Amino acid sequence: MKKLVTLLIIVSAAAPVQSQVSDGDPPLIVESLPEHLGWLKSARKPTGTLQQLHAADRLWNGGDTLQVCFFGGNAVVKTLISTVASEWSKYANIRFDFGTPGKWRDCRQPTSGLSSIRIGFSGEGYWSLIGLDAQDEATVYQPSMNFESFSNIYNPNQGTRAGIFYTPANVVQLADARDRGTILHEFGHALGLLHEHQNPVLGCQAEIIWTGPGNVYDYYGRNPNSWDRETVDRNLGPIAAADPDAKAGDPDPDSIMMYAQPAAIFRTGKASRCYVIEKNIVSAKDQALVARLYPAGAKPPSDDQFTTTTTVAGRPAAALTGRAVTPDALERILVDLDSENATARRGARRELALQFEEFTADRFAAIVDATKSRSYRQQLGVAVAVDRSAILPKLTTAQASTVRSRLKQIEANTKDVTLRTAADRALSKLGLN
Repeated sequence: MKKLVTLLIIVSAAAPVQSQVSDGDPPLIVESLPEHLGWLKSARKPTGTLQQLHAADRLWNGGDTLQVCFFGGNAVVKTLISTVASEWSKYANIRFDFGTPGKWRDCRQPTSGLSSIRIGFSGEGYWSLIGLDAQDEATVYQPSMNFESFSNIYNPNQGTRAGIFYTPANVVQLADARDRGTILHEFGHALGLLHEHQNPVLGCQAEIIWTGPGNVYDYYGRNPNSWDRETVDRNLGPIAAADPDAKAGDPDPDSIMMYAQPAAIFRTGKASRCYVIEKNIVSAKDQALVARLYPAGAKPPSDDQFTTTTTVAGRPAAALTGRAVTPDALERILVDLDSENATARRGARRELALQFEEFTADRFAAIVDATKSRSYRQQLGVAVAVDRSAILPKLTTAQASTVRSRLKQIEANTKDVTLRTAADRALSKLGLN
């Protein structure tokens, strides 16, 4: 049986123990989001049809290039993850940028910018936030995806059972198929895919033993998962409870997002349509789905096409930690404002626009004043962020004079129409024209 799958709750770190099940299946260590992230979307109102395969409201843009960074890890495991994950780009018009091989993007360094996907190895379990949740529900200082123990298993000092040591050159070929499948599964979540076993069309809830002897609560209540009833309901019950934006078409039991569960929890055991062997490859329907969600030829929005409907003040507690623009955070924003990656530039502008809501007037004036020493892209990014921010600090007369002087100077010193227009719009937004 597959050793892990991605459910939306906590995974036990306990070692597997043999459970007493009549069909002889070994116990499954079920992977999932940490408890504090389990109900991220439960407050949303349902949209569309409540059928699952993907999240309707949390998708990236077709044509986006998502920057990915690592919290730790070694060259072997980074090669494995980046190579395997990139398979999704064969089917979907979206790219993952892990940095230069050998110089992988390090989440701990401000020069890595904001990074759309942040991979950790030290937390419990194997899990990923869904699509845009990675930018809206966690900070740049928190992993949005986790592969517990992968950096220990796949490292230059670790060998296979045959005595061959892992290297960047051989790790993809030698890696366990289940681990390759786990990487594909987690990056499927990062693209917005949900768990196929909760697809209402598939009807797995009707197949599960919910009450009486051998019920699912008793099964998952034992080690190694030790789940309570709420956790079981969240992971195996109706998808609308945790993901009200769930939307899909035909069910796909062969999906990489389909979860291998024990026969013991189903009324008809291994005869159940929901009992499947582990899925370690991207199915034909998976390929078709992501091709539809991220269609060929789609172009990402321009740098200034972003929304600020998610406010800093409105973000959940998990997302507020580290949101204040410290020198480190501001450097990350400026790095991405200057990036060659349009997706990164757009994200940095959005983040700065959101951060302006939290700035003091002095801080805001200082940021705008500092544009005198900024690059063209940074000047443009700051001007656009001012224009697009929902809330701006109330400036004193002196602060307003400083900001007006700097934006007027930008207008006077450039022949670039885009920058001049952005500076003028920022002045209008501030009422300083």
